[in-house]
Amino acid sequence: MAYNGNSGDIFRKIEEATSNMATTDSDQEIDGNKEFLKPIKTSGIYDSIAKRNFVHPAITHIEGDVEKGILVSNADGTAATFGSLSFNGESLKAPSYFGSAIGLTNLQATQLVGKISVDNIGLGEGFGTTNNRLKINLGPGLEFRDNSISFKYGPGTGLGVDDNGLYLSADATQKKRHVGSDDRILVSDSNDNNDLKHVTVDTLSRYFSNTLPFRKPAGTNGQLQVNEHGQFGSSPNLLFQGDTLSTLNLSVNGTLQIGKNLIKKDRFMIHLPSDAVDNSTIPNNAFTLFLDEEQNKLMLRVKYSTGIVRNVSIDLLKKALVQEEDDERENEGFLFDDDQNDNEIGIDDEGAAEDFAALEKKEETTGGILGYFKSAFTKK
Repeated sequence: MAYNGNSGDIFRKIEEATSNMATTDSDQEIDGNKEFLKPIKTSGIYDSIAKRNFVHPAITHIEGDVEKGILVSNADGTAATFGSLSFNGESLKAPSYFGSAIGLTNLQATQLVGKISVDNIGLGEGFGTTNNRLKINLGPGLEFRDNSISFKYGPGTGLGVDDNGLYLSADATQKKRHVGSDDRILVSDSNDNNDLKHVTVDTLSRYFSNTLPFRKPAGTNGQLQVNEHGQFGSSPNLLFQGDTLSTLNLSVNGTLQIGKNLIKKDRFMIHLPSDAVDNSTIPNNAFTLFLDEEQNKLMLRVKYSTGIVRNVSIDLLKKALVQEEDDERENEGFLFDDDQNDNEIGIDDEGAAEDFAALEKKEETTGGILGYFKSAFTKK
């Protein structure tokens, strides 16, 4: 290769051409932008400001770079990030976690997936573990039977259990023959949130007697109540209305006193008024008695079913039966002469006289006034 010109020009042109080229024999300052079309191979690049060589970067590329994403190494000098794994400066976010979880706090138990060892759970004093199995420390009243926890109770405790649970059972108690006033009965206190309490039989009996309303009376208004096989019973023939007691039949084994009239077994003693009863107040087919002491007469007034009134008297001195004048004046009053009629009516009989004397004494009377009239009007 040959060049024309002097040697000075040649060296000048070589210097101009190589002035911005890197050399290895001396220090240089290279000006201008340089574009390297091929990789530069060097033992190091010196940072004149930091006064040290540049260090080769650990990561040369990041795949799927996302905001606040955590770098995951690809083991080739590159890394990747994932949208489901991030850290905002306070909390770590991930769809799932693997590992021992040592040091993790405030974990949401409802979000845990998989099984948790019972050895790592604080169960309290009532529970324990055996071979990573939960164990319950049974106390009094509980037992483990037939692979389940059951209530433990003995005979006579009053407790029973079935598929519905624990319940009180009278069949599980002993039978008591006699009830005492201090015996106690369980009650649910409705005035105190239905708490279970007890009362004595004496307290309960006083409540039944003085406070508790019993069964509705039987029958209609006015019917008296009777014991009918342990329940209230009544009869339309036994009534008490206002101040009147009415019934069809009355049986008296002792003494019955109506006003001043007395019925005592086989004795019937009538108190005789001294004033006559007005005819209008006497019912049909009825009679009334009264004593006329001034005339010494026992007066009998009878009213027929037709309303006709007849008056009959006994002269207590003459012991004679007299038919008085009646209201209708159909019959004039007349006197039965005791000499003529005594034998017919029987008042001359000594027994009748004794009965009459006994009538006056009252307390010694055996047949009373009715007995005397029966003997006086009955023919022998």
